[in-house]
Amino acid sequence: MPIPDDTQPHLTVEQEMTVAVEFIREGFARLQAAGMRTAEAGPHAEALRRFHDHRNREAGILHLVDSFLGSLSVSLGEVGGPQDDEQAMAVVERLDEATSHLQCVAERVDRAREALAPLVPTTAEETN
Repeated sequence: MPIPDDTQPHLTVEQEMTVAVEFIREGFARLQAAGMRTAEAGPHAEALRRFHDHRNREAGILHLVDSFLGSLSVSLGEVGGPQDDEQAMAVVERLDEATSHLQCVAERVDRAREALAPLVPTTAEETN
């Protein structure tokens, strides 16, 4: 299924979101399958790195989720009118809380990868 863009105006917002979620779901399924293809620890560690890379935070999926929630938070903060300010700010606060919890998730993923590291064989390229 092709990714919809602005050249396909026949898709409703709901349809665009449905397609986007299906692509994300497929991507996660592929990442999971690749990470679990063997019983070896290396692919598992690599899947975790793709989820959250402490050396390149912007490359991981967790960063995408953080960015997504942050963008929604900023957008909602700009949308409300005077009567909606209090409600919009309550939603923004909850989204901000959610993004702060992602930091905890990132730290736990880092610890899991650290615990997995002794089980992952290193290559000559990684040691140089």
